[in-house]
Amino acid sequence: MTSRPRETRLVIPFFVGVVLILAVWVAVARASAAPPGVFQPPHSDYGVDTDSDGLFNALVVEVNMSIAQTGDYLISAYLHDASYRLSTGNSTQAHLDPGPNSVTVALDGWRINVSGVDGPYTVELSLYERTYGLSDSGVHTTAAYSHLEFESPPAYLAPPFSDAGVDTNGNGRFDDLAVNVNLTVEQTDYYGLYGNLRGLDVSASTPWRSYTPGSYSVRLLFNGIAINEKGIDGPYVVDFTLYMRDSQIGFNNDTTGPYRASDFESPPPPPPRNLGTLPGGRVSFAIAINDAGQVVGTSEGGSGAFLWQNGIMTDLGTLGGASASASGINEAGQIVGISNNASGESHAFVWDNGTMTDLGTLPGDYYSEAYGINDAGQVVGYSFDSSRTYHAFLWQAGTMTDLGNLGVAYYTIAWAVNDAGQAVGGSSPDYGVEHAFLWSGGGMQDLGTLGGSASEARAMNDEGQVVGWSLNASGATHAFLWQNGTMTDLGTLPAGYASYAYGINDAGQVVGTSEDSSGVTHAFLWSAGTMTDLGTLGGCCGEARGINDAHQVVGGSATTAGFTNAVLWTVPGLDGPQSPASLAGEPGSASARPHSIGRGTGGPIPAARPKLDAFGNWPAHGTEHPRQKVD
Repeated sequence: MTSRPRETRLVIPFFVGVVLILAVWVAVARASAAPPGVFQPPHSDYGVDTDSDGLFNALVVEVNMSIAQTGDYLISAYLHDASYRLSTGNSTQAHLDPGPNSVTVALDGWRINVSGVDGPYTVELSLYERTYGLSDSGVHTTAAYSHLEFESPPAYLAPPFSDAGVDTNGNGRFDDLAVNVNLTVEQTDYYGLYGNLRGLDVSASTPWRSYTPGSYSVRLLFNGIAINEKGIDGPYVVDFTLYMRDSQIGFNNDTTGPYRASDFESPPPPPPRNLGTLPGGRVSFAIAINDAGQVVGTSEGGSGAFLWQNGIMTDLGTLGGASASASGINEAGQIVGISNNASGESHAFVWDNGTMTDLGTLPGDYYSEAYGINDAGQVVGYSFDSSRTYHAFLWQAGTMTDLGNLGVAYYTIAWAVNDAGQAVGGSSPDYGVEHAFLWSGGGMQDLGTLGGSASEARAMNDEGQVVGWSLNASGATHAFLWQNGTMTDLGTLPAGYASYAYGINDAGQVVGTSEDSSGVTHAFLWSAGTMTDLGTLGGCCGEARGINDAHQVVGGSATTAGFTNAVLWTVPGLDGPQSPASLAGEPGSASARPHSIGRGTGGPIPAARPKLDAFGNWPAHGTEHPRQKVD
């Protein structure tokens, strides 16, 4: 924002000169005790029209004095009315000889005009001698002038004015309210314009600049966020003040068009929110969030699996074993993940209203893990056998079904399922060569790559858009967005060399992680073609895993203490900033069209993850797939 001209009453430019001159004069000792000169009333005054236009350019005060000592004198005149609404002055320097003397002091006529105050006026007079200092003072009362007898100011505002909303970022909301003002300048000088939205106390100003005589269009930009925060709809009355240097020289007002407060940009989102840990823990990580703002993940302390809502983190318990981890949640609040059972086996579970159900495994397998659940209660994940062959599964109404593979039954994992029952994940014909797949009821479709040898799909929305990661032709790992048969490279954050997409909402906003060359991870939001760093809880790094339709993002972030904690970001939507409910960082209202959130916890592991690294490292996963991002 530009600097605002100082709001002061009319000040006296000549005072600066007076002070400087007196600073020199009073430094010299007085030559004698007797004053070297005194005022000799009566004084007189008259108007002077220098340009023959019938208006006085100056009010001249003729000051009479009796001088006893030859010297250099300064005669100052300060003119004002009783209320000091009019306040102006000037001074004259003269070398005077002993005897009667008369000196004139000219006061700007336009300052009298601008004040709107009629005379008579009071003029305070001061007489200074160089070696003596203040020699005398007095008061003169002028004739009864009308302010309209004096010249108009050196610059003035000339209606009509215009206004328009300005959307600088293309999101459909006005970042500024622009008011265009016509300025006519008749005298070269420095001018500034100040405006205030009456009743809102939202102001704007122009920078000082030198104008030569002529006509100009000057623009004031009123901050859109400030207007939005006031919550008051237009039309708005704009009060203008024109300044020349430090003096107010003109006033006017204008009424804008019928804007709504909601037409303007909302405040920026709040900072990342630390969701804390389960009692006794120092480390936590959030994996998924639904449209009601319920968050699930894993934490040190208790069993490990948690549900966070309304500021409270709840331990979900286990299947009878020591630990559990939560990976997905639907709009009904049903949660899926992995837990140890009483026999020490690690199985996929569904948690519903306080009850955790063991989903078992595919026939012949001994280990399973669930990652995603849709609003129909369909669950996806993987199951493996003693030969460590990974099988993607879909569980529904008590039955677990193998989704098949892309050619060879070795490594296939399903990470997410949408409300149409479509599942996505990764499938490898051999170790280390994995491709993203889309399963749609009867078969598995290879989604291809960005030109490299491997890819994996991690999330899918109800619009059929799929996100994940892929190697490109250069061998770099980049986040992708797949839709309608086309896979698009989402790139990385600036200075990044790798990126991974983990979540997408129904608006097509994508979240994930971008790594720099030193391996430091940064949580990102990709929206409408732009990737933005979401920041951290004060530490080095962060990862984003899930996003809902209320524009809330969850993941993990390092804190200033060096530990990883579950984090909630609130981000702008494609149609503008988020709702007040989500701004608060608490659960927002559910959207009209729910979607599934199935976010993975990183990679295939041989056992449930009871704890996170107490020293702030990301969750450990045991054996990682070579092309699988370590979480």
